[in-house]
Amino acid sequence: MFEFVWHLLAGVTRLTADEIEAAGRVLGPAAVQYSAVRVAEGRILRLVFKLNGNRAVTLFHTINLPAKGHHSRGNLDLLVHEMVHVYQFELAGAVYIWQALRAQR
Repeated sequence: MFEFVWHLLAGVTRLTADEIEAAGRVLGPAAVQYSAVRVAEGRILRLVFKLNGNRAVTLFHTINLPAKGHHSRGNLDLLVHEMVHVYQFELAGAVYIWQALRAQR
């Protein structure tokens, strides 16, 4: 339910074929449900990124990226890094969020 509402607030698109290919080279072609992953770049995220210094954030199957700058969608290495968090979510469930936050201290 959260993800559905977030998608409405942030505006999302599917991964491109190039993004899936790049992630597949690192994680494996069937490691993640690539068709479930969405990239959010707009709407409410403008405020989020203003507050967090334009840092990418991944929640569940949604990769949230600023529209421009080093952490934007054009940075394929970053997108693949964020796909690792999707992979962690699929393996561990939502508990990975708390683990990731603790690790950033």
